[in-house]
Amino acid sequence: MAEEALGFLGGRFDPVHWGHIWLARDALKQFGLSSVYLIPSEQTPLKGSNPGAPVRDRWAMLELAVGEDIPKIQLLDWELEQGGAVYTYDTACYLQERWPKAKLYWILGMDQLAQLDAWYRIEELAAMVEFICSDRPGYEQVIIPGIPGLKLHRLHGHYLDMSSTALRQGLQSGESMDFCLPPGVSNYIQVHNLYKK
Repeated sequence: MAEEALGFLGGRFDPVHWGHIWLARDALKQFGLSSVYLIPSEQTPLKGSNPGAPVRDRWAMLELAVGEDIPKIQLLDWELEQGGAVYTYDTACYLQERWPKAKLYWILGMDQLAQLDAWYRIEELAAMVEFICSDRPGYEQVIIPGIPGLKLHRLHGHYLDMSSTALRQGLQSGESMDFCLPPGVSNYIQVHNLYKK
């Protein structure tokens, strides 16, 4: 029996958008993953705090985005349970304990790859997971960090020019961002009056 392959995509998801969902879908297809888990964090170590929406709202939007239509994309609230900024290394230790026989893939964008050598205990992390990297606009010429043991795979998927930062800015300006947001998420943002100045 082939070992189970699992993908993990971390971030604040503030808010979750189609770029996140298609990134997970493309990774599922290209690498034959059993599942991809979206792992929201209260805050990320390299980006700091002050997210646009409270944790409970970001989790609710993720539930709406994934729903029951994409059974292989699931949510994992482990980092939220820890609170504050959680290092990917610590999350990977937990994942190894939970799925000791699985092959673990950490999914990221080219923007994150550019600063991968600054990640906490990156050499130990690279020994636990393989990385799947997707293109991001503006990061076409990134130099791959020279990290011992790094296993990096290129994801050839949908090239969507979306970012949560740009979405928040658009929503704050009163623009319609429905084309970037999965069903239910846009309505949730309006009902709960999120991302207003």
